[in-house]
Amino acid sequence: MTIWYYTVGQEREGPVSKEQVRALIASGKIVRDAYVWREGMADWEIVGTHPEFADAFVTPPPVPVVTPPPVPSKSQPLGSGFTASEPVQPEMDAAPRLRPWPRFWARIFDMLLIGPLLSVCIVVASALYAPRLYMTIFTYDMLFGFIILPLVGVVLAICMALFGNTPGKAILGVRVPVTPEANRFSFYLKREFKVWFWGFALGIPVVFLITFIVQYWRLATGRPAVYDKHNLPVVANPSKLRLTLGIALVAGLLAANVAGWRMEDKAEADLTATHYWVNPVTGNTATIKKHWELLPDDPEVPNAFIFVARRLLMEGLFSYLELPAENVDLRAYAAFYAARLKNVTLTSDWQPVAVNRVRGLRASGVSTKDANQLVEVTVVVDGRNAWRLLMFTEGGSDLQTSEREDFVHELFGTAR
Repeated sequence: MTIWYYTVGQEREGPVSKEQVRALIASGKIVRDAYVWREGMADWEIVGTHPEFADAFVTPPPVPVVTPPPVPSKSQPLGSGFTASEPVQPEMDAAPRLRPWPRFWARIFDMLLIGPLLSVCIVVASALYAPRLYMTIFTYDMLFGFIILPLVGVVLAICMALFGNTPGKAILGVRVPVTPEANRFSFYLKREFKVWFWGFALGIPVVFLITFIVQYWRLATGRPAVYDKHNLPVVANPSKLRLTLGIALVAGLLAANVAGWRMEDKAEADLTATHYWVNPVTGNTATIKKHWELLPDDPEVPNAFIFVARRLLMEGLFSYLELPAENVDLRAYAAFYAARLKNVTLTSDWQPVAVNRVRGLRASGVSTKDANQLVEVTVVVDGRNAWRLLMFTEGGSDLQTSEREDFVHELFGTAR
């Protein structure tokens, strides 16, 4: 039996059979400009123009008035030997069992696909154009993961408004129709935030399991989910092939996400793990964090060592020069070195600093190529040995400041 749904004002009613729809039209409950829908239809249609019901609104010719015989009383026996009873109203068809799992797999697919892609885009864009935001994300990565979920909902709403579907819903054969007069983006955006609240409980651990079970139970018993009340019914009846394909793709995306999470855990472990670097000039060893990568030597610049911590947006140039004589004036040499710096403008005076019990000077500045890049220059003279460390930092977070101090201490510790 074909199951129909219909609208009365802004409310959705049903399910009912085709005959019951025609009876409701005859009674006046369903008016000509109401909407009807059944599974298999692309969208809701006006009942007055639908081929199966248009004739129900044609005014029939007048029926001759016939006076019926008196109605027997409830206990009066009829000629057939039966007793009259109350008129029996046809019962409404039982609500069909909706299929929650295709909708669940479609949602999980979209989250596993859109979530990581959106995260990567935000991280890469912030690293290139907003290093302070990048370092904030890097420092509070768990909070960022919590915030990204509602942003995924916004992206999904945009997909639904533009294309009428999302990747997961397209694969699993799930459709969320909207009435023609509604604003598509506004409708889907509101629905996504309702899903975020009523379905995922704002991402609160354990609580979202309860909300998920509640919505599953509503769908399994033929009722719409809380976030779909008063909306047109969601279509979710894929074939076994599509359902199997969707589950397989979800498993693949889950495996890819797990691999990404493991790489992320390894990168975070490198923030505390250490390795050793031997200074080729002195033979002394420094213990530096594992995320510091030593780039190949430049043959045109002897005794210069370039270190990069890409994840922290930091770079260090550690170099050595043998002076022609001892007791060179430190400030004069620092000024000489600063004058030879390219693409760097110092914004502070030289300040005395002690690095591993060796006197030195330090100044700060900015890169002339990138205004977001902060520069710190440290110069140390020990006898005829001059050591320089040029540090470039994008973002200026507390984590970077702490890391810079440790790095400076370790490298200058190899100078003598």
